[in-house]
Amino acid sequence: MINKVLEIREHAQAIFGCCATDFEEVFTCSADGFVVSWNLNSGIQNPFVVKTSYPTYAIECSEETLYVGLNNGDLHWIDIATKREMKYFSQHKSAIFSLRYDSKNKLLISTDSEGYVGIWDVSNAVLAMFFQIPCGKIRSVCFNQNSSEISIGGQNGVVYQFETQFLNPTNEFFAHKDGVSSLSYHPNKQGIILSGGKDAFLRVWDLVSNEKICAFPAHLFAIYGIQFSPDACQFATCSRDKSIKIWDSETFEIVQKIDYKSGGHQHSVNALIWTKQGLISVSDDRRLILWNNSNEFIT
Repeated sequence: MINKVLEIREHAQAIFGCCATDFEEVFTCSADGFVVSWNLNSGIQNPFVVKTSYPTYAIECSEETLYVGLNNGDLHWIDIATKREMKYFSQHKSAIFSLRYDSKNKLLISTDSEGYVGIWDVSNAVLAMFFQIPCGKIRSVCFNQNSSEISIGGQNGVVYQFETQFLNPTNEFFAHKDGVSSLSYHPNKQGIILSGGKDAFLRVWDLVSNEKICAFPAHLFAIYGIQFSPDACQFATCSRDKSIKIWDSETFEIVQKIDYKSGGHQHSVNALIWTKQGLISVSDDRRLILWNNSNEFIT
């Protein structure tokens, strides 16, 4: 069972996203327009702050760069070491809702509220491809490193798949009637993907047959995140219903529910990341919480 070991409440408004480098440096972005780095050992803010002109809905990081997507479509690339902006792009014309970095192929994927997808060549810092999927808002993108595949979930409920070499479409299937809000490939099961929807269902799919393996009414409202633990033995889901649930990766049974009564969030849980230090959750309640197996709580 995981416990709360750290709580940070320094943002002035809702926290929409979080990411972490390989060196366990954690960043959060908020409606208050600030992107901040945190020391999770002490709970103190690192000397890294970016003030943006608009609320930030999505952030992602590679080995050396922080990518920041704003609600007006602006995309900023920031050097983590020097804290200086490297690149600025205005390709998107509407809010960027998802940023995902593919370390194997050195690609950054950006998606927005109008269904546009940007494929960025990180090594050369250029836009490799920009196209629109007729699916409405895109909130969810995930990579399958084993098969070099990208999956994108649309507001229309369809999951679209592309190969990473030439970005040709390879597959699509309907997953959720009210839209796909989260996706994750299963790290231990080849050809298996998990989807979370605005319908509050968690579904498990066989990508060879596009058949649904199982489905669970996992939450009360939209599922905003699906994250596997570093050892892939468990995965976590978070929801607009204010809760986090921990699942067994093999049986898909619920291991633990974390809500406000058990020390969790008071409002929508918007994003999760699972690092070596533990599970990190961020919420509309302006809090970042670190969860792991320790019983020592840092105030």
